[in-house]
Amino acid sequence: MNMQNKLGRNGNLSWSCIWATSCYFLWLWRNREVHRVARIRPDHPWNYIVSWVLRYMTADVSSVVLSNSTKVEVSIAWQCSEEGCLSLNTDGASRGESIAGCGGLLRNSNEKWLHGFSKNLGRCNAYLAELWGVYEGLCLACNYGTVKLKVHVDSSVVAHTLNSSIGGSVIGWRLIQEIRRLFTTRKQ
Repeated sequence: MNMQNKLGRNGNLSWSCIWATSCYFLWLWRNREVHRVARIRPDHPWNYIVSWVLRYMTADVSSVVLSNSTKVEVSIAWQCSEEGCLSLNTDGASRGESIAGCGGLLRNSNEKWLHGFSKNLGRCNAYLAELWGVYEGLCLACNYGTVKLKVHVDSSVVAHTLNSSIGGSVIGWRLIQEIRRLFTTRKQ
């Protein structure tokens, strides 16, 4: 690479673009060669990198719309349930499949805290952590002898899965079945 003579080819190219693109392709070619045993690197890597940088610099992004959504303000607050009905609030969280947990609480219609729980789940994703929160909360409500229960979960995906009649995701399928079993057991 001739860095003395305007990057060897084109004086209009940005050094930072050349550097970033070069690093990316060197990393890519090296990993492909190491893991696939085939030689993928082009015969003239400098020309290949410059052509990619030129394409990048001349790309027409004027028609790309980043976001056209509008923000909607939503008030979030605990709402009292009807008389004689308990509220179960659950949540689950995961830090990128490395550590996860769930928790929840049971309140009566007078906003009185009755019982709560938290559980270390080890390694799982946020979806499973949310499902575990609902499951553990339903177990708590059943053990507490709850007759009427309103479940609040902040994951729209989990809420949709549990409210739909289809089988649900393959991920957490057994847990979904157990949650549905607890729902039907409570209704009888």
